[in-house]
Amino acid sequence: MIDLYLSKNSQRNQLLLDFFQKYGIEVSCHSVSEMTKDKLIEMMSYSSGFYLPIYYDLRTVTI
Repeated sequence: MIDLYLSKNSQRNQLLLDFFQKYGIEVSCHSVSEMTKDKLIEMMSYSSGFYLPIYYDLRTVTI
């Protein structure tokens, strides 16, 4: 399962959801406003090659 943090752009969100559904990938949807500093650090610790998708707006997170 993938944690998917959705932006305010509903058209882009739908494209992402359609993509995951097409390939049978289960997602758990969250609002980007639910992103916390601890969650961001946890996600970054998964891989040294971790990068933030262009869909993510860092202005919504206070670090």
